[in-house]
Amino acid sequence: MGRVWCIVLIATVASQVAGQNWMRPAETTTPTTTTTTEPPPSPEQIAMNKLCEAKCRTEVCYLPDNKDCRNFIVCDQDALGQYFGSLQPCAFGTFWSGFDQTTTFSCAHPASASCSVNFCSRRSAGDTFSHTEPNCKTYWECKRDPATGILMPKPSCCKDGFMFNGVQCVVDNNNECHDICPLTNEAAPCIDGSPTFHSDDGNCRTYWKCNKTNPLPVCCSEGKGYDVATGTCAANGCRDSCPPQYQTDACLNPSVKNYDIFDNHCRTYMRCKKNGEPDERWCCPSQQTFNPQTQQCESTSINDICDDYCPQGYLQVCPLEPSSSGPNFYSQAGLDGTTSVMKCAPGTTFSKELCGCGMPIENAPDNSCNMELDIVFNGTVMERRGSQNEVQIMRNSAPVMPGDLLDGTITFGFDGNLKFKLPFAQQTFENVYAMVLIKPRTRADTNPQPILSNCMNNDLGDPTFELILANGLVVVSVTTENRVAKVPAMASTTPAKLSLPFQTNTWQMVTVIYDGATLRLAVATEQRSKQVDMSLVGSIPVAAQGLQVGGCEITGISPKLGQGYVGSMAKFQFSKCLRKDWLMSFYKAHGIEPPQPPQPEDILPA
Repeated sequence: MGRVWCIVLIATVASQVAGQNWMRPAETTTPTTTTTTEPPPSPEQIAMNKLCEAKCRTEVCYLPDNKDCRNFIVCDQDALGQYFGSLQPCAFGTFWSGFDQTTTFSCAHPASASCSVNFCSRRSAGDTFSHTEPNCKTYWECKRDPATGILMPKPSCCKDGFMFNGVQCVVDNNNECHDICPLTNEAAPCIDGSPTFHSDDGNCRTYWKCNKTNPLPVCCSEGKGYDVATGTCAANGCRDSCPPQYQTDACLNPSVKNYDIFDNHCRTYMRCKKNGEPDERWCCPSQQTFNPQTQQCESTSINDICDDYCPQGYLQVCPLEPSSSGPNFYSQAGLDGTTSVMKCAPGTTFSKELCGCGMPIENAPDNSCNMELDIVFNGTVMERRGSQNEVQIMRNSAPVMPGDLLDGTITFGFDGNLKFKLPFAQQTFENVYAMVLIKPRTRADTNPQPILSNCMNNDLGDPTFELILANGLVVVSVTTENRVAKVPAMASTTPAKLSLPFQTNTWQMVTVIYDGATLRLAVATEQRSKQVDMSLVGSIPVAAQGLQVGGCEITGISPKLGQGYVGSMAKFQFSKCLRKDWLMSFYKAHGIEPPQPPQPEDILPA
């Protein structure tokens, strides 16, 4: 197997320095006096391994579980080239989203995933069934989709103090269910109109009283305990004591600004509000705990570390602070005592209330979008002028050959083997601007010659963005998430395509623009220019391979020699955003009437 680029750039460099492939080593055993025999793989395991062999083209890939959309299959290739498949669960409430992934793998809400199995097809509305993971609160309920009328599974949770017994939520009489509901909406208390809810602190007298949408910790009167089933205090033999700060309104004392609560968390506390507003539940910053004596969050000692999480529904102290460097900067203190200063996105300022950058600067110039890569190929040097001029661009081992002259400058020569990798992986492209100035040497009749491509998108094997030369044509192929969602069964074969003829041994500028509504392709020489376009919507998912210039080398697959771009390249530009002046220049150069914004009479009422 030839040397290839690894998905992780740092790992790739380390691998090349060590002179070895970045792969999982073959399993070895140390000879002993005792001989053990591993059990043969199960039929299910053999089937998964065969599926991986048939579908995968990389060392690691991800496939759907055709029997259960709540799972997916991870295929891992060992040093001998053999695949081993393992079944993994999606997070509760999600299904495997197939092609719609934008990272290494992704699960999505059932409404956004194409699932061939309907778990409610033989059930009635209101029927419930257990989830596969061992959470005592989670279950699925069949509900009718208001748009289609089809019964669909809806993820649900039992409230605190209840547990799912396989059929319904029942009272947790033995106080043995302490799992957390992973659904944020259902985990947030006081949103369903209930006046009270259970406090999972082990005290039978304490409970939360809803004050509007803010819960307040209170106690039942002496001799009574909180009844989870009725949501009221009842004479049930409870003998626990009520915490002092729960007995009366602690905030009536002017010296009390914050007070402690007993909820089995070391970061939580209550913050007093004035003017009759309800108290708020808060969390200290990470690695800090609330001190009832000082009423402040304090750093923990080495012997008393608080590594707790912040429960859902609690507010958090913002770890960011304004910076003296200016309104569009902020600072963050690290656990080691150092402070880092970071810059907001162009056109925004830092807001302590938002705990982030988001307040627009009034009358700010349109500088939020810049050409990310602006490269001139000069001799054997890449002159980089874009906003991402420090991002690492990796070249394979093929040498840079002298290209043809353009305005007295020697350009880069591509012999079909030279390729560059751009680190624009694991993300979606809402817009695209790409331009190359090339002089092709052949018509690419034998093999397509990729100029710019993400080469493959995980288990599909097909690129979602590609600009190639093929049979005398420049072809751009784009597959958006919206396009795949409409035709899930043909996801790998339904890209949007545009093509125009090109000339060999002639300098020409090839431009691709995608603005989220229209895909455009233009080819221009000194004598003439042509442009084609088509309607297209949705974002472009670019997964593990990122973008490559000049050809494709896929992790885990030996490269095929001579099947990349053949010719000269003088300039390359790329950006994942669009500016109005770029579009206007493009329209003017190709004689296109700029699209007009909709007039008031053209806008339909909501």
